[in-house]
Amino acid sequence: MPVPAPSLRELLDRAVAAGILNTDQVAAVAALDARPAARRGAVLAEVLGYVGGALAVVAALFLGAELWAELGPWPRVSLLAAVAVAGLVGGASLAGRAGAPGRLGGFLWAAAVVAVAGTAGVWADGLADVAPGTAALVAAGAALVAAAVLWWWRPAVLQHIATFVAAAATLLTALDRIGDGAFDWGGPLLWGFGLAWLAASALPPAQRLHESAPGGNDEPAAGAGRSPARAGGIWAPAEPGWVLGALAVVVGPLFAQSGRAAWLVVGSLGAAALVVAGVRARRPWVAAVGVGGVFVSVPLAVAELFDARLGPLVGILAVGLALVAAAVVLTRRAAR
Repeated sequence: MPVPAPSLRELLDRAVAAGILNTDQVAAVAALDARPAARRGAVLAEVLGYVGGALAVVAALFLGAELWAELGPWPRVSLLAAVAVAGLVGGASLAGRAGAPGRLGGFLWAAAVVAVAGTAGVWADGLADVAPGTAALVAAGAALVAAAVLWWWRPAVLQHIATFVAAAATLLTALDRIGDGAFDWGGPLLWGFGLAWLAASALPPAQRLHESAPGGNDEPAAGAGRSPARAGGIWAPAEPGWVLGALAVVVGPLFAQSGRAAWLVVGSLGAAALVVAGVRARRPWVAAVGVGGVFVSVPLAVAELFDARLGPLVGILAVGLALVAAAVVLTRRAAR
């Protein structure tokens, strides 16, 4: 009969008895063995949190559709406020943790931002009795304040996205409140907002520029490798800001009303610039957004400028094929 292999604990006890390991080292090895089970438990908790949150949102939407008309203003506000508080408390209990607990906490805080917007909007519409456009501005502003505070408290991807969306919504709703016709400039405003967000994601703060300048105090010794500054930027984390800003740069000109042809040309050039920036900065998602922008903006610009005549479209097709051929040739030469 084969002899069963000793367990890890037995081997550790023998190592201590033989003087190979001390008790602290044994505790460290045992902790390593226990981590996979803890990690599996954290992932299971994250999955349950996502599924439970999705079920709660779906149930709340259906209940709201059935009972919303029967509820008064205060019950509506109280219900949404309770959801917001629950999301804030749940996210705060997981704040500062990495891995699955941290992602779940970020999800709960993002859901809380939506609930805060709903609470403020329903309060403004039902209790403050303001105009619908003003209620939308109040909801977007409240969401922006909540998202920005949570993002400052815990810099994470979902908090970054929530702040960007709330800021864009606040700008557009505020533009709508200025006066008739002002909302026609929402597309260009979104384009400029995307450029600013992209710049804040790409350009490091002045202090970091000073520290990384040649001859600075923190300059590495000669021969020391430098890793690419992928984390740079004012935002933290900066990576989502690249994609969010690129999306606004591409989408903004598509909704321009005044000077539409010129803005479509600007959008086409901006999309092409995003492809170049994404390739040079080794950010494939930015390049992908730029490619999508070229695919959408260029035909619209041609149709707006040339009334969709056949000649310009054939010319664009020829240029596109020539660029693809040049890319293939350059790639083959670089691989040699």
